[in-house]
Amino acid sequence: MASTSETGHAKNVANLDDLISFVTGYGTTYNPSKSIIKLTTLQTLYNDLKAKNTAVVTATTPLSNSRISRNDILYI
Repeated sequence: MASTSETGHAKNVANLDDLISFVTGYGTTYNPSKSIIKLTTLQTLYNDLKAKNTAVVTATTPLSNSRISRNDILYI
């Protein structure tokens, strides 16, 4: 049976976005001492990861399309 769980980098980026939404709900109450988990740092990280994930998808799409085309030709 095939797995139905979502995995991968895109899911991790989406989970980070969920975390940011959750933390934003706390308002000024959320004030961690570690700078790495401050809201502004998380938002910057999310924006960077989203841009990098988009770049990877854009770069790999032609390769994926060629593989699909090649497989379509082989199995005609």
